[in-house]
Amino acid sequence: MTPHIYYKTVVNDFITSGIVQGYPVFYLKCTCKNIIKFDFLKYESYSIYCDKCKRLSYELIYHNKSEITIRRFFNKKYEDVDLSDDAKNRLTNIVTGQHELSKMYLKNFCISNRNSIFVYRKETDNVEIRNIQTFSKEPFLYDKEAPQLAEQFLALIENDTSLYLTQIITKNQVFNAGESVEEKNEKKTLLLRFLVLLHLRRRSVKKLIYDKLVQFKLETRDNLILKDLKDIIFKEKFKTKDDDGQITYNEMVQHLHRKFMNATRNQEKLYENYKIKLLINESHIPLITSDNPIIRLDGVKKKNLLIPSKIYFPISPNHCILFIHPDENLNSIKRHLKKKKVRTLNYWQFTNASEFVISNIREIKENLIGFDIDPINNIPLCFFGFKSNISNNELPIFI
Repeated sequence: MTPHIYYKTVVNDFITSGIVQGYPVFYLKCTCKNIIKFDFLKYESYSIYCDKCKRLSYELIYHNKSEITIRRFFNKKYEDVDLSDDAKNRLTNIVTGQHELSKMYLKNFCISNRNSIFVYRKETDNVEIRNIQTFSKEPFLYDKEAPQLAEQFLALIENDTSLYLTQIITKNQVFNAGESVEEKNEKKTLLLRFLVLLHLRRRSVKKLIYDKLVQFKLETRDNLILKDLKDIIFKEKFKTKDDDGQITYNEMVQHLHRKFMNATRNQEKLYENYKIKLLINESHIPLITSDNPIIRLDGVKKKNLLIPSKIYFPISPNHCILFIHPDENLNSIKRHLKKKKVRTLNYWQFTNASEFVISNIREIKENLIGFDIDPINNIPLCFFGFKSNISNNELPIFI
């Protein structure tokens, strides 16, 4: 899988902007002719040094979080770099409705010939039909002001992942014949990145961040919780309404939430050696999903972290991706799922869900009856909160 370049513009011969493997990046030309690559998922001004000549080359400036200036350092002074119209549109385009659960993922669980899903709400014990265009959609869930880099970041990774998931479902295989090890690793990384982001983008992660910030504030008696948030004052409320009556999240929570999503590459490295297998449902019972669809089982210590030995991720009513720790025996896992295993996987989805369980058929809860599960050895880690040994002052991400 070759890197995807979604757009490419050359500005003043000094800067090229693009999207590589789902990440917004800029390529800057230093005066020493070296090309500097840096990602664009940051929300603060900073200086950019050349890794070859070690000189100051560029400066990135944010103005009120809505306007960006990139300045090139040349002849001992700065000169502004003018972005092309295409690049400006990408950075200033505003997306109002942002989804907690990706539409491209939900489409694989739609009712036959419809753009809708059956949604079971755990709190009310009711099933309703919801359109995937509006389900889990909220105004400015991740970022409100331009440049909406978190929204761009999620959308671009979804585009790549959507194509790949469609290939898997259509061909009933994760990799194509004759693919190199590098190509396979790139595909696996893409899936891992999507999984981590699917977990991180949830509202419940925002609430966890907020709870930790309240704890920090009480412990330190200081509004300046983290050094890189010195310009953001922590306000007590988790959510408020703006002048238009729209829900707005705590600004510091939003800032940290975006930074966590930007940290996906660190999370991917935890699982880069995991093996991958496609499980195919042969029963008449469809696999279900939820608003928290990643099932993590068993625990393996890695440095000071406890990571899962198995990760189950349903991608359609008939397909489930399994990531398994390199020390585990992949060949012992049956490729074809029978009714007993499907019911167990569905029960885990039901248990893991925060609010909603999702299916392409109405009989969601009925298909949980008669599940078979080992109550000692095969309890999803969500039962235990799946906490690591890291300090209580650190926020768990995907571990």
